[in-house]
Amino acid sequence: MNNTRIFAPVLRVALLWCAVLCAAQPRSLAGQSCEEPRCYSAREILQQFATEAEASTSGVGDVAVLHTLTRSSPTVSEARRDSIADGLMEQALGAGGSRTRIKAALYLTMAGSTEREIVLPDAAHRVVRLLRSSSDREVREMILRTVPEMKDRHTLMPILTEVASQPDKTPRHIMNHDVDEATHAVVALSRMGEQGRAALRDLRQRRAIRSERAASMLDNLSRQNPGLN
Repeated sequence: MNNTRIFAPVLRVALLWCAVLCAAQPRSLAGQSCEEPRCYSAREILQQFATEAEASTSGVGDVAVLHTLTRSSPTVSEARRDSIADGLMEQALGAGGSRTRIKAALYLTMAGSTEREIVLPDAAHRVVRLLRSSSDREVREMILRTVPEMKDRHTLMPILTEVASQPDKTPRHIMNHDVDEATHAVVALSRMGEQGRAALRDLRQRRAIRSERAASMLDNLSRQNPGLN
């Protein structure tokens, strides 16, 4: 009997299963023949981004995210850009590990940075939603430290003045921290031009700052910058 005729059907089945299993495996953006963002789905890019975040490394996932959010290109559709931005919002709000949450929030602020010629149009609105929705103290503090670099300051002003006027909410077990959220907001406003200085003058005049640490910080900043008085 011809062995080829016997094993041919078995070989075809084996090859079929191999194709199915290989297709089911998640791809890494690194080491592929095409590493341009257009070659990968939004889901694959976000998976790689999270993997790099948890490993505390930077790589093609980072590049692909920023390329998609801040590039004007025929290969970057509005739907694809929004899909990446939505995915970062989910990661920042808790769909990933701690490092992923912080890094996702950071990249959303970076996508609206003054350093970028093209920005994610609704970056500031997304950051405001994160500040209102996130329960992660580290995420919120990281955002407050980086928002002064964002272009759309008008959208950010209401939430920053709101945070600056809130009482000190720092949990007792970490009260040894020098800076609470209100203090971060005061510092952020002081770095946001005349709009920010005007907001701080208004808060001072209304005696709206309730955190002792934030009030002390504003006093120190005012001595250095008379424009805050």
